[in-house]
Amino acid sequence: MASVTFRFIQNETVRDDGTQLVLLRITYQRKHKYIGTGVYLREKHFNPDATKDKENWVRKSYGTADAVNTQNGILKAWLDRGEAAKKRLTEIGQPFTADDVKQRIEQTSSDSLAAFIRHAIQRYRDRGQEGTANNQEYYLRALCRFMGLDPKTGDFTIYQLSPQVMEDFETYLLTKETNRKGSTDASRRNSTSEKLRKLHQYIRAFIVKHKLPDELDPLRGRIFESAPTRRVQLSEAEVMILAAAKLPTQTKGECTLNNARNIYLCSYFLHGLRARDLIMARVSQLTTEWQIVDNVPVRKYRFMTTALKTDKTKYIYVEDEILPILLDYAKDKEPDDFLFPFLKTKHKHLDDVKLKNKAKSQNIIINGCLKTIAELLKINKPIYMHSARHTFADMLMEETGDIRLLQASLDHSEISTTERYFSRGVKQSLTDKANSLYRRQAATRSQVADLNSETLLKQY
Repeated sequence: MASVTFRFIQNETVRDDGTQLVLLRITYQRKHKYIGTGVYLREKHFNPDATKDKENWVRKSYGTADAVNTQNGILKAWLDRGEAAKKRLTEIGQPFTADDVKQRIEQTSSDSLAAFIRHAIQRYRDRGQEGTANNQEYYLRALCRFMGLDPKTGDFTIYQLSPQVMEDFETYLLTKETNRKGSTDASRRNSTSEKLRKLHQYIRAFIVKHKLPDELDPLRGRIFESAPTRRVQLSEAEVMILAAAKLPTQTKGECTLNNARNIYLCSYFLHGLRARDLIMARVSQLTTEWQIVDNVPVRKYRFMTTALKTDKTKYIYVEDEILPILLDYAKDKEPDDFLFPFLKTKHKHLDDVKLKNKAKSQNIIINGCLKTIAELLKINKPIYMHSARHTFADMLMEETGDIRLLQASLDHSEISTTERYFSRGVKQSLTDKANSLYRRQAATRSQVADLNSETLLKQY
């Protein structure tokens, strides 16, 4: 009876960079089937006479030892996968073909990385974390489009994701057209790094679950770079000027300017809440509780919010600076009415997608108003809603130096995201605080030096 054999060969098609795809050839009963391994090599770097025991399909001239070992590790994993499929089919005892072997290698549902990621995304949806699920799905769909697969149903295995494929995917993300206004090279770099970082988390979890070799990780050892971006932060004095300004409210346009200033201040004093979370906020989110202050019961207000982007819920204590603003907006309104006067009452029954689009358009209007206000108040900075978040982050970090507190306040899942919020001034301030160690030690040394030397000798 003929035996199933496996051999690595190169595809005849040569890419623009001179590399060719390495194929796993499956031979059974004189029939051949081929599977792309995701490894691309120049002909001079491929060893067609390599053996499994030596694992030398990729020649040393390919690059560094780590690079050679990584590529050979991927090919070995493909070979191990083929041997496992061969063993399972042989144990069944039923007739099979070379195509059956290929399907066993490629189509095993438990080995589908795409299915693994989609299952994880569905768990977010089941927990009501719709925003997180949508973000994760966006990364998956981008990868499927890059690989020429259906964004919604495309399937791929971890064996199809080689380091070269990931490099090409990174280039694709960095160079593809975008409709996002204000997109810069730095923001595109950071967005791409974020996508790769999220994808890497799934890859690592998949490898651990299936006890696969680390060599299959196409992003192993990668450092996801962050580019410095121009972020606008107001100074404490500028926030005070903005809050104290007496803006006219005679006309509809003047009222809109005043409302834009108010929602900006609310964003700052409510831990830098994102614009859409405030624009879509309902009156019922403003809650009260009783606290004992100086042995007297005092009514306190908190603002309950569930972030659209992260689905995280928290209750924020309302400071006196914005409490009159919130109470004035909430006056004579129903609990499910919008708190701020940017969305119309008829919009409150729209579904989430349509409501988010309405809020997005209002955010653009608010940013235009803030630009006008900055000019009126002689604040020489391009103020926009998200700068309130940056201002809060800068000031809190400078005040406390506690990055974990800041991460929790901003609802960031990754500490690296929080670090990007720091201005150069805050980073320098934190660096300078490290010198407090030497000042404390200097004071101690001074006290020791003041002790009587003879006393120290007697004690000795």
